[in-house]
Amino acid sequence: MIGAQLHFPWGRPPEGVKAWWRVEAKSYSVVIDADREEYGSTPPRLEAMWLEVTKTTPKGVWLGDRFVLRDVRKRFACPTLHEALESFVARKDRQIRILFNQLSSAQAMRQEAATYFELEYMRKI
Repeated sequence: MIGAQLHFPWGRPPEGVKAWWRVEAKSYSVVIDADREEYGSTPPRLEAMWLEVTKTTPKGVWLGDRFVLRDVRKRFACPTLHEALESFVARKDRQIRILFNQLSSAQAMRQEAATYFELEYMRKI
């Protein structure tokens, strides 16, 4: 994606506020024509959100009412924006692998059904 932009819907954290980051792809619904009740959605865009650290423990941090471990591979938020972007890419890579496997399975089942259908059709002739 050329010219990809990272949006900050909540702005940057205020000076002196300890924050962790999470990056997500967001789409928003839009009204295309209210009279015809026609709706759509915006293309997804990357949004970086900061979450204020409300308490720190030796094992992790509290981000409001959510506890996030420090030294784990998968976590809800990350201490730096760079790590949050890496985490987002890893989540999307995993999603792509899952969806690719589902697509492959669906294509194989479709092919099997089509083959069965052709065999049944040929028997009737």
